[in-house]
Amino acid sequence: MRGEREELVKRKQGITAVERMVVIVVVACASTFEVWFFFLAHYTLLAGP
Repeated sequence: MRGEREELVKRKQGITAVERMVVIVVVACASTFEVWFFFLAHYTLLAGP
């Protein structure tokens, strides 16, 4: 067992560069999907077969 608590270690270290990049990429992908779905896919979905 370690002497330090996990919360204290995380608070001291903060977020790593890799974690920050993952968050940025996921947010960018989700935003891009929302724009495509609500603004661009709307026209193809209504066209039908």
